[in-house]
Amino acid sequence: MQLRQLAGLELKNTIRLQNSQMNPQVLQFVQESIIPVLADEDRRCRMIASQIITTLLHTVTLARWPTLVPTLLPMLDQGGHGAHGAIQV
Repeated sequence: MQLRQLAGLELKNTIRLQNSQMNPQVLQFVQESIIPVLADEDRRCRMIASQIITTLLHTVTLARWPTLVPTLLPMLDQGGHGAHGAIQV
């Protein structure tokens, strides 16, 4: 397993276990940074990114992440790795 994958899994687990204690600015940064990983060439990274997004949604909900769906929809239209990552979410 690559370092990026391990870091992603650690991030997902940290969000899951400490979601109520996490700084909102950190959660916002993760929200903004994770979407591009859905288009990564490495399938495992895309899978972990989708897991992080799913975990984040348990914390922040779609109502507090209104840009998620509008960001994912164009990825579906473009096809390629981004579409695969968007479908996993």
